[in-house]
Amino acid sequence: MNKMDRIKELTISRRQELKRYKKLANQYLSKNKELKDLHKNKWEHRVYEKNIKKLKEIIYEINQESKDSSIENFVLNVLMIDKRMKSNEKTLIDISGLRETCNNIKSELKEFNIIRYSPSYSVIHDLYWIEDGTVGDQKDIILGRKTPEIYGQYLQSKIDKIKKEVLPFLESKKELIPSTRILRTAIENLDQNKYAAANILIITIIEGLVRIICKRIYSNQNPKLSEKDIEHYIYHEFTSLESLITKGDFKPNYDITIVDGYLLNQHVISDELDKIEKEFDKFKKKSNWVKENIKNELDEWIQLANKMDSENDKEQLKKKINEFQDKLGEGPMSRNDSRKISIKPSGTLRNSIINGIYHPV
Repeated sequence: MNKMDRIKELTISRRQELKRYKKLANQYLSKNKELKDLHKNKWEHRVYEKNIKKLKEIIYEINQESKDSSIENFVLNVLMIDKRMKSNEKTLIDISGLRETCNNIKSELKEFNIIRYSPSYSVIHDLYWIEDGTVGDQKDIILGRKTPEIYGQYLQSKIDKIKKEVLPFLESKKELIPSTRILRTAIENLDQNKYAAANILIITIIEGLVRIICKRIYSNQNPKLSEKDIEHYIYHEFTSLESLITKGDFKPNYDITIVDGYLLNQHVISDELDKIEKEFDKFKKKSNWVKENIKNELDEWIQLANKMDSENDKEQLKKKINEFQDKLGEGPMSRNDSRKISIKPSGTLRNSIINGIYHPV
C-alpha cells in the first residue's frame, strides 16, 4: 500500500471510530434527558444531571478530535509509528503487536468511559461501586449479555473477609458490638440462601455504622454541644441516611488529593468535589501550557540575559519571568496537592444501599 492510500485508510477509519463514539454518547445523552424529568427531587435526578454534564463534555472532546487538523495529527502520528516499525528504531511498545494491543485497549476504554454514564450503568445497576470482576463483565451487563447475578461467585470470599477482618474489628469497639450481632445474623441468612433478608440486615448495619461515624465527626466539630443535642441531631433531625449525609452540617476535615477528588467526582454527586475538579482542570491546562511553552520561554530568557546591557533589558527579563510565574500560579502546582472535604462526598455510599435498591445475588 502506497503512502497516499495508507493516509486515506487511516483518515476514514479514524472518522468512523469517532462517529461511533459520538453516536453512542448521544444515545445515552438522550436517554438521560428523558429519564431525568421522571425522577424530580430524587437521587436519580442528580445522577442523570451528572451524566448529562459528563456526556456533553465527552461529545465536545469528540468534536475536537473530529476536526480535520486533529485527524491529520492522528494520521501523522500513526505514519511515524509505521516508519519506526520498518526501521531499527522500534521502541518497546512497537514489538510483537504490543502497539495494536495498546490501541485496542485505548479504544475499549474510550467506549467504556461513555458507557459509564448510561442510565443502566449509573442508576439501574449502579456498577460504580463494584470492585470484583472485570471491565468486560460490567460492559456485558450494560449491553445485556450478562446479568448482575455473575457477581454471586464472589460472595463466599466476601463472607470469609467479613469473618476474618470485619467481625473482629467491630467486636473490639464497644459502640459497634450491636452491629456485630446483626452482621452475624445476616451471614446466617446468606448461608441459608435467604438473600433478600440478608440484604435488609446489611442495609440496617450500614445505616447504623454511618450514623455512628457521623455522630463522632459532628461531636468533634461541635464540642460545646451536649450529648443529648448531638444524639437528637444525628438520629432525629434527619429521617433518612441520605438526608443526614447530604444536608447535615459537617465541616471539611478529610484530606484528599486533587487527582483523587477529580476521580471520585466522576460518579459522586458533590459540590465540594465539583470545586476540586475545577482545580484539577486548571492544573491540566497549566501543565499543558508549560509543556508547550517552557522551551520557548527559557530560550527567550537566555537571549535576554545574554544581551542584557541596559536597565530596559533587565526590566524585560523580569517581566518575562513574572509572566511565567503568573501562569504557574493559576491552579494547584501538583496533582497530589490535597484539599479538605467533609463526610458528604467521602461518606457517600452506593445509591443502591442508601435508597434501599438492591438485587438478590
